[in-house]
Amino acid sequence: MIIEQSCQKQLFDDLEIIGDDPNSKDLQSNDSGSTNVSDEPVLESSKNACVKIWELVKEQVRNEKIPQFMRLGILAPLPIAFGIALSALTAIFGLDVRREDSSWPIWSLRRPPFVHLVTMSLIPAMQMVLGLVAADFLLFWASSGFRLTQNEVAFHFDSKWVFYLLNLPIGFIISVAVLSLSDQHKEHSLPVMILLGLLFAVVTLASYYIVVVISYPDSFLRPRPAGVAIDFKTRETLIYGSLSFFFLIFYAIWLEITEDITPKKKEN
Repeated sequence: MIIEQSCQKQLFDDLEIIGDDPNSKDLQSNDSGSTNVSDEPVLESSKNACVKIWELVKEQVRNEKIPQFMRLGILAPLPIAFGIALSALTAIFGLDVRREDSSWPIWSLRRPPFVHLVTMSLIPAMQMVLGLVAADFLLFWASSGFRLTQNEVAFHFDSKWVFYLLNLPIGFIISVAVLSLSDQHKEHSLPVMILLGLLFAVVTLASYYIVVVISYPDSFLRPRPAGVAIDFKTRETLIYGSLSFFFLIFYAIWLEITEDITPKKKEN
């Protein structure tokens, strides 16, 4: 609409110049409906002006979309990444402590110790939420120029507390996955561990879809625009859920590559 108004204004200004110029002929149509030839350069100038305006608008939109994409694609998932890292590190640290105390049972994938896994994953799950809340607030604070009012802080947490809370079970799943992969990679081959990591990764990705549907307000759940391959809910799920998805798969591969599990030979 703004582009059309700018082009129309340019055209009207040129037509006024034609009417005010005593040396120019009136803009009128002859019997065949054609425009006076002497006025064609002015109309061509208006057309070129509209083309220039359109190019400037496209350049402005392009310059605005790139920072927006960078913010959405990189900055938005950072709190999730920090929460995942905090949850995984807490789970690994807790597992090492239990192993040193000889209080961690030896188990197999057929009979997992559910009670031990649940109790060990509660604190890492809470760490996931705390890390997410802290990192998300810091980004929000930085985006406002480090100037926030009490009402802005209250609105921030009031609009996102459901999203924060629903990340608690996701942190629990990530913790169980890290404990299982860390404890069982010595007993199984790389393909088995990748499949196990993929199983947990799919569960976390599906969980984030539920988080988006439940925690996002109705005004945020926009319909899919024409020509777009994925809808808004799927896009948000991929932005936030892809981090945990790839983390669990790469963690399973990293354990098999970096840790030497070859048993030492007995000395004669």
